[in-house]
Amino acid sequence: MASSWLYALPVYLTGRFILQLIPLMFYVPAIYSINLAVAFVSCFIFKSGSKKSFPINMGLIMILTALEILCDLDILSGLFSWCIFAAFIAFSILGSRWE
Repeated sequence: MASSWLYALPVYLTGRFILQLIPLMFYVPAIYSINLAVAFVSCFIFKSGSKKSFPINMGLIMILTALEILCDLDILSGLFSWCIFAAFIAFSILGSRWE
């Protein structure tokens, strides 16, 4: 499962980079579309991995997607976004106990 998260990490970082390039006029629709696209691509990455950890991975990526949308809309603070990113990296490196 840790390898699936390591494949999902560049997708996540690419989505963050693309959001930095979007002009303000299109920023709010881009927040939803890019974050949901990252979740969709991550779904395919997790589907090709372990079948028994797929529901856990999808639950985590959906929680991360929802929290990132809230952070991008300034409903949650930017520090919280960095905490989410640190948790994402820690989970990708350390794996989980469910596998």
